[in-house]
Amino acid sequence: MANALKKGQKEKARQHRKQDYQYQTKAAYVVLGITMDGRKDILGVWIGEHESSKFWLNVLNDLKSRGVLDVYLFCVDGLKGFVEAIAAVYPQSQVI
Repeated sequence: MANALKKGQKEKARQHRKQDYQYQTKAAYVVLGITMDGRKDILGVWIGEHESSKFWLNVLNDLKSRGVLDVYLFCVDGLKGFVEAIAAVYPQSQVI
């Protein structure tokens, strides 16, 4: 796994599935990292009911515990609290 990422990016896909006789919508969030030499790595896939800063804080902590030591740049969509979550886990990172 890359320990210095040039760019972090997320993708999501919605899935409708039946659980307990009810349909639930869940999203699969895919985190893509690009190393400083340009190699792309899928860093993980997380399933969530909704996107929140707490959800992303858990994802970031999971990435760090699995060996992503440093992230150079995050590209985010303006979710309230996301920048603060990034700063808490990767304080040296740039956010655009």
